[in-house]
Amino acid sequence: MKLQVVHTIGVYGRTGKLFIDDLRKHRIDLLVNVRRRRGVRGSEYAWSNSLRLQALLKKEGIAYLHAKDWTPTEEIIAAQHEYDLKQFGGVRKREHLAPGFEKGYMKLLKEHPVSELLNLIQEQFGTATSICLLCVEAEANLCHRKLLAEALSKHLRSDAKHL
Repeated sequence: MKLQVVHTIGVYGRTGKLFIDDLRKHRIDLLVNVRRRRGVRGSEYAWSNSLRLQALLKKEGIAYLHAKDWTPTEEIIAAQHEYDLKQFGGVRKREHLAPGFEKGYMKLLKEHPVSELLNLIQEQFGTATSICLLCVEAEANLCHRKLLAEALSKHLRSDAKHL
C-alpha cells in the first residue's frame, strides 16, 4: 500500500452530493468510517447513515470499512461531553478536544495501534491508495479523526489533509 496522504472528512455541514464531490476531487478509493454510531440525527444527514452511505460509495467505486476498534469508547465520549458541558455549556459549542478525551483516545491507540489498522486495510483493500477517515464533526480539530490521522501519517511518513 502506498498512501501519500491520509484524508479526513466530517458529516456536519455537508450534503451527500458535496460529500461525494469532495471524495471524488481527492481521488479517495477507501472511506474508513471511524464513528462508533454509524448514524447521525437529523433528516439532512440521512445520507450518512451506514447503509445509505455505503450505497452512495458503491455507486462511486469507493470501498468502505467500519473501523470500530479505532472509534472512541463510550467512556471517552462521556469525558468529552462532560467537559463540553462544563467549559462551553453544551456539546454543540465545543471549541477543542478535552484533555481527558485526548488522553483516553491516545491510550486506545496504544491498545489498537495504527499498524493494525493499516494491516486490516492491506488485507481487505490491498489496492487502496487514497484513504479518508470519516466522522461527524465538521472541523477535524474537534474530532478524534485528527488524532488518528496524525498517528497514521506519522507511521506512514505522509501528510494528513482535512477536507
